[in-house]
Amino acid sequence: MGKIFEKMKESPAEIEARMNSREERRQARAVCRLERKEHKLDERMKRKKVISRKRRFFFNKWSFWGIILILVSMVISYYSQQYISCRIIESLMPIITIIVGLLSTIGIALFIGSIFDYSKGSEAFLSMVSNILSDIVVSKKFLSTLSVKDKEQALNLILRPTGAQVEQYANINNYFQKKIKEATTMFDVNFKTNVVFNVEAYMKDGIVYCKSTLTHSIYKLNNQFQPLEIRFEKENSELVDIKVITPDSEVELTKSDPFVENECGTLFTVYRFEIPEKYWGYDHLTVKRTVIEPGHDHWINFFWQSLTPCEGMTCRVDCADGLRIKDFMIFDDKSYYNIDESEDHKTLEITSSQWLNSGTGFSCVIGLENRESTAGCTDALPQEVEPEEPSTDPAEKLDEPAVQNNVE
Repeated sequence: MGKIFEKMKESPAEIEARMNSREERRQARAVCRLERKEHKLDERMKRKKVISRKRRFFFNKWSFWGIILILVSMVISYYSQQYISCRIIESLMPIITIIVGLLSTIGIALFIGSIFDYSKGSEAFLSMVSNILSDIVVSKKFLSTLSVKDKEQALNLILRPTGAQVEQYANINNYFQKKIKEATTMFDVNFKTNVVFNVEAYMKDGIVYCKSTLTHSIYKLNNQFQPLEIRFEKENSELVDIKVITPDSEVELTKSDPFVENECGTLFTVYRFEIPEKYWGYDHLTVKRTVIEPGHDHWINFFWQSLTPCEGMTCRVDCADGLRIKDFMIFDDKSYYNIDESEDHKTLEITSSQWLNSGTGFSCVIGLENRESTAGCTDALPQEVEPEEPSTDPAEKLDEPAVQNNVE
């Protein structure tokens, strides 16, 4: 009775809210039951499909129709031969022959089609087709027929960043595109091999000079030798000579008029040499050039960079006349090189047997052994100069020069 009185005391709004909550719970249970039924139906359908695949039989309806048509054509052909003596049969023989051929052709086609229909879903058939297609696509003959644009598109499909890389690095696609572009344009770039580079540092007229001799082999690109290009950042650098060495002779190329080229805000003096066509008959040529670069009164910052990729290099720097190697740096991964510097810092050998990219090179600061200050070099500090006592002679003051720093 107490519970009945409590329910009677409920307000209409509370009763309505309670009824709504019951209705919602009932609807939720109904939805759950429907979802369970749908899930069970899906599971049954999946099991039926699996069972049907396992119990799949070769003779489907199309194979039976094919066999029936073949048998009908055989029966018509047999009885037409039996009653060929009949005038009606004899007159209809061309039509009967056409019908028999048509029925037999359709029947054979349906029967063979059923064979392919049965085998196309098997793992063995799919594996066979996949292997054939992969052999065609990956074959050298197929890849060699692709155009440069098609090769670039193929590389775009193969060389692409992962989803995690794209999330971490927003512009990583541009990096991959740059590498792909470099790979596809590789055949438009000349290469150097057998690179031998000798540098001799010496003093002359109170100035440090570096005389460098570079020897390397070049090869034809598109059945012709590309022009040779030499660049100098210093205006007073001197190109002594450049020679082409063939198995038969050694010929000095004629100097061309230099021109100035602005690259990223830096002015370069550029020399360009054309290889005469009479040498295009050789598979490769050896190029030898000699350059003299002046420095300052007691130091020089010598550097060299390769404009084209090269297969390894052998470099040696020798210092004379009291000069020594103060510091050096390689513009590449140092693990590609074997570096050997003498204990007296007068000889430096840099060797590599790896393929080196364009832009590789080295920089070497060379100076007098008893002079630690280097003009223009941030790594060396100027020596302190003890101030002299001021002279009291007025005449001596008139002849006294302006105060100068010992750093040039």
